[in-house]
Amino acid sequence: MDINLLSKHEMAKLLGIHPETLKEYRKELIEGVHYFKPNSRVIRYNRDLLLHWFANRKNPDVHQKVIALYLASLPENQPLKRGRKPSSSCA
Repeated sequence: MDINLLSKHEMAKLLGIHPETLKEYRKELIEGVHYFKPNSRVIRYNRDLLLHWFANRKNPDVHQKVIALYLASLPENQPLKRGRKPSSSCA
């Protein structure tokens, strides 16, 4: 899953809501999944997951499955590749 991170203004425009409404929504969202705080002054929203959450607020079980798929797709949750290390042959 490719993560598209949007500012609060971009995300609010996409959802058709006021940017301050996102602050209220964050009470129901998961930091590190639905939104990220790279520093104390910036918040970025995961476009795909927030759109899915917004469309499925009344059906949280469906959205929880999408979160599980997202988390499984992250590089740190991929299995380690086993096998031989490439040899550096000097000719």
